[in-house]
Amino acid sequence: MSEFTIEYGDILKAYQSKVSEILNQLITAEAKLIASVNYINKLQEQIKELELENSKYQKTLGKTSTKKTPTATENIVDYN
Repeated sequence: MSEFTIEYGDILKAYQSKVSEILNQLITAEAKLIASVNYINKLQEQIKELELENSKYQKTLGKTSTKKTPTATENIVDYN
């Protein structure tokens, strides 16, 4: 049976490689989160603008009332 030895330097290299990979994943995830937060903030601003515009239109619609046209009533005259 052959002897298998692991050197400390090999273990250190493996950990450094794994740590580097995980750190890259963490940085990528953080960048995606920051981008998402910025996009959400922009959407919230747009929603506020649209709600303000909508409330202006609602006020305008509330002030203008449609007049009902009087219903035509027929006068039936019996000449008998």
